[in-house]
Amino acid sequence: MRALVQLMLFALLFITITIDFSCGSTPTIQSNVSCLEYERRALIDFKENLTDKANRLRSWVGKDCCTWKGVGCSWRTGHVIKLDLRNPIPLNGDNYEDYEINKLTGEMTPSFVDLKHLSYLDLSGNKLDSGLDFFGSLKSLRYLNLSSSYYGGKVPHNLGNLSRLQYLDLRDIGFEGPIPDTLGSLTSLTVLDLSRNSFDDTFNEKYFLCNLSSLVYMDLSFNFGFHGSIPCCFGNQTSLSVFKLRATAFEVGALPSCMGNVTQLTVLDLSYNGFKGEIPNSLRNLRSLRVLDLSGNNFSGEISSSVVGEFKNLECLVIYDNHFSGPLPSSLGRLSYLRELYAWRNQLNGSIPIGEFKNLERLLISNNHFSGPLPSSLGKQSYLKELDASSNQLNGSIPVGLGQLSNLQWLDLSYNSLDGMLSEQHFTTLKNLKDLCLSSNSLVINVSSQWVPPFQLQVLEMASCKLGPQFPQWLQTQRHVTLLDMSNASISDIMPDWFELMSSCIEYFNISNNHIRGKLPKFQMKCNDSDRDWELKFNRELILSSNKFDGPLSALPSSTSVLDLSNNLFSGPIPAGDYDEIKALILSNNHFSGGIPMSLCNAETIYLNVIDLSKNSLSGKIPRCFGNSVNLNVLDLSSNNLHGQIPSSLGFLRSLEYLHLRNNSFHGELPLSLQNLTDMVTLDLCENAFTGVIPRWIGDKLHNLVFLSLQSNNFYGGIPVQLCHLSALQLLNLAHNNITGDIPSCFHNFTAMARLELGNTDYLVNPISSYEDKILIMIKGRELEYTKTLIFVTSIDLSSNGITGEIPEGLTNLFGLLNLNLSGNYLTGRIPEKIGDLKQLESLDLSRNKLFGSIPQSLSTLTYLALLNLSYNNLSGRIPTGNQLQTLNDDLSIYVGNDGLCGAPVTKSCPGDDHQVLVSEGDKDKDETELMWFCASVGPGFVVGLLGVFSTLYFKRKWRYAYFQLIEDAYDRIFVAIAVKANWLRRKFHPQR
Repeated sequence: MRALVQLMLFALLFITITIDFSCGSTPTIQSNVSCLEYERRALIDFKENLTDKANRLRSWVGKDCCTWKGVGCSWRTGHVIKLDLRNPIPLNGDNYEDYEINKLTGEMTPSFVDLKHLSYLDLSGNKLDSGLDFFGSLKSLRYLNLSSSYYGGKVPHNLGNLSRLQYLDLRDIGFEGPIPDTLGSLTSLTVLDLSRNSFDDTFNEKYFLCNLSSLVYMDLSFNFGFHGSIPCCFGNQTSLSVFKLRATAFEVGALPSCMGNVTQLTVLDLSYNGFKGEIPNSLRNLRSLRVLDLSGNNFSGEISSSVVGEFKNLECLVIYDNHFSGPLPSSLGRLSYLRELYAWRNQLNGSIPIGEFKNLERLLISNNHFSGPLPSSLGKQSYLKELDASSNQLNGSIPVGLGQLSNLQWLDLSYNSLDGMLSEQHFTTLKNLKDLCLSSNSLVINVSSQWVPPFQLQVLEMASCKLGPQFPQWLQTQRHVTLLDMSNASISDIMPDWFELMSSCIEYFNISNNHIRGKLPKFQMKCNDSDRDWELKFNRELILSSNKFDGPLSALPSSTSVLDLSNNLFSGPIPAGDYDEIKALILSNNHFSGGIPMSLCNAETIYLNVIDLSKNSLSGKIPRCFGNSVNLNVLDLSSNNLHGQIPSSLGFLRSLEYLHLRNNSFHGELPLSLQNLTDMVTLDLCENAFTGVIPRWIGDKLHNLVFLSLQSNNFYGGIPVQLCHLSALQLLNLAHNNITGDIPSCFHNFTAMARLELGNTDYLVNPISSYEDKILIMIKGRELEYTKTLIFVTSIDLSSNGITGEIPEGLTNLFGLLNLNLSGNYLTGRIPEKIGDLKQLESLDLSRNKLFGSIPQSLSTLTYLALLNLSYNNLSGRIPTGNQLQTLNDDLSIYVGNDGLCGAPVTKSCPGDDHQVLVSEGDKDKDETELMWFCASVGPGFVVGLLGVFSTLYFKRKWRYAYFQLIEDAYDRIFVAIAVKANWLRRKFHPQR
């Protein structure tokens, strides 16, 4: 598409601009006429005000300026008519330094207006300051290119004086404000490029957009201040061939129907605006279209077959990042010139109509809802180069015809439900294949150990496919692989020796979650591609977690930015070495011993983002030099044998969000410097020997804190009310300390715990994908490690302290709370009546306190409650029944130690349990007499007695109630006796349970 546009621009330039000199940098001189002296002086004056680092104007000496590089003169008059000083180095990202050196910098001089005969002026790619007002005096200009010249300010109004101007390029200059109406007088313009500025205001009828009727090419892209809508008079642009309005951030509603009047359009780019609705039927008039780009908008509905079917010349259709639904219309397959279709990230469904296309080269339809199998006609798409159908709902096997696509370079079918085997036949003629992505399917790769693939891959992604049990032998033939993902691939083998050679150019390597054993490869960088050396040096990611690699780690692999060796069998000390370039070091759950190497933080490790050394046998203290790692985001040293105090230098880690020191032997008070860590999300200091009061600055300074866990330390004193400032807090764990005083009444300020829906937060998204935040939490009687589901956890655990006072009523406002554990304290008063408002509660433990009164009936409304413990209090009254509570009654221990409780499931009956029906005191004697006569009437005989019972029960309501009460009481006594006996037997013969 870019080549087509460039060719069109060059053609327009030669057709519309007639200049009497050659196209080279210097004109053809056909007479002895030299340049005029006043024009030579104007050029010299211009040069003297410039800085020319590359000495591009070194030829600007002598009397004849017509021989100077970049200057063109008329062979008839000697006037300077062309000045081409564009930067000779195009900026493409890899040559920025050369581009900057070749810039001409300085100021435009007023003497420039003496070049009145200039018809061609190109100053693009330089940096020339001062205003542009004098350009309006150069009335002979037909071609003006000031792109990427960093003038800034506003577009001069007097540019409208250039009535002969045919080509105007003001792209990427930094202009701001509205586009002046005076540009509407440039009626000779055929090419207009105003893209990549900061123009604002509304398009309306008075704008230049409607007056430039000669335009063939117009680009207004990347002007993010534009708003309003495209005026209907835009339909007057009957000569327009290329129109680009890309990324202007329009919020314009539906696409105007007048677009259909611009029937000469070959390129229409309206991408990344705010257009919505369906594609208007009027666009079917654009029968000359070759490129249609509607990507990045809010278009919706089905793609009309009657509209796109009219684009007989369409070569490229770009509709990704919209809300299109329904199937792809079959009429697309009849567009014989269609080569590229980009439709990812929509809601398209149905089957993939590959068989409909004849000349398709690129089909990118990922992240939709396509279903069914890949069509068997896939092998007939002989022109196909790129197929990306990832993240859909495809199923079935991959057709063998895939192996006939000799032009295929990129195949991505990952994240579907494909199954079956892939054999050598599937790859028979894929000699051009570079990228093969089949991850997250149920595919089995079944090839012989001697197979030599016809391709040389650069990207291979087969995560969750079955490649094992042997390490794939055919990989050793692949010499240019830069990305290799074989995680969870059922490989149970020793890492082969030949892997060292084929991995020399790998930038991303993931073989996690296999059973690969042996020694770690050296991963030495021997890549012959010198263009990637720098990139390899800083971007190599090696993820070998959850395998069976063992032995000592002699040295870190060279040129590594991410190293994940977690969940292996490595032992010995962590090697000292150069950590200056590493971003993430994840060595958790191994057998590393010794101290933390000083070299990990001696240098100013500006790239270091993650250090996870948890679950090892490390000893010693935290090095003070960790404070040098100014960009450290994660520090996880939990479950080691470290000791000492937290060094105050950790307070310099202003980017630290996750600090895990759990299960070590740290002691002392928390250093005041930690209050500087205002981005902290997780602070986990459990199972140490920290002492002192809980610092107030935790609540005053760490406002982003989500998980605070201080369990099993020696903290004393009260709970600071400043903790109530932590509105984002989802986990508060102060259990097993020496905390006293009351529970602050302001706990209802934990607004994150009051939300009924969690999980849409992004605080756990880490820039290093290999690391996942994790916390051990005691919920429902079990201690579990939460990782991926951590964002859904809400918990308050204050158990095993010396807390007094009553349970604050405000706790019942935390509607999203999953776990509440206040056991093992000295709490008094009643259980809040509104405890049933905690609808999400799964675990409630109030045991071993001094609570009294009745159990609120609202407890019976908790439908998710899986653990309840109210034992060893002074509770009394009837135990509530119903709903979820019925499933918990098998465990009588949840009520033990409350002598005043009665009713099921305990054996103690409540007063009045013998009478289901409550009657007045005056009727009690009468009811008892009736009950006695009722009992006496049962005995005379079976038949007579049975008839008497039925008759009595039918006519006497109170007798009927009394009879059923008798049956129910007998059933309850038998059930309780059996349950108690069974529980006694279970504890006697299985005490470990």
